[in-house]
Amino acid sequence: MEPDGVAPKPDLVRDEGEQVRYPNDLMPVFEEEGIPASARTYPDLPWEPKEVFHALADRYQALGQQRTTNQHPQ
Repeated sequence: MEPDGVAPKPDLVRDEGEQVRYPNDLMPVFEEEGIPASARTYPDLPWEPKEVFHALADRYQALGQQRTTNQHPQ
């Protein structure tokens, strides 16, 4: 951060991979604790979501499919 405590330094390099790894590491903990997943989608966004958005969406989709399979075994 710059001395103002708000602005990021101009040479800051974002690590979107880390933004994906961190929530992926935490998701099993959230699932164990019973934190509900939201099935919301945002089709009218005027911007492209970050990688972490897609990672979480994929995880929630897999959870939904798993719940459906567990509720309705074939």
